[in-house]
Amino acid sequence: MNFNFSFLPKKNTIQSAHSSPKNRLQTSLSSEVADSILARYDINRNGVLDVNEIASVMIETYKMLGATFIPTSYDVASFSELLDADGNGKVTRADLEAVADIYL
Repeated sequence: MNFNFSFLPKKNTIQSAHSSPKNRLQTSLSSEVADSILARYDINRNGVLDVNEIASVMIETYKMLGATFIPTSYDVASFSELLDADGNGKVTRADLEAVADIYL
């Protein structure tokens, strides 16, 4: 089952939202979300989510929604690209915070 992420904003939208000013509450909440995701899924504690860790995020999210989903490598790569707000090929705390800024 391939999952289509086309309903999510494009990467340049995330970058522009991250670079715009944020209020303190949103900054704090986005920070907490990013920290929480890393604390739960960054198994090797290097501050970067790798493909296996991102797959775990996807699987757990679907479980919370009551569905079973086993992401393909394409699904993981697509989701990773979406999360990689700065386009450096890594999903870091700053990237997760930028995504949280958009959805919170």
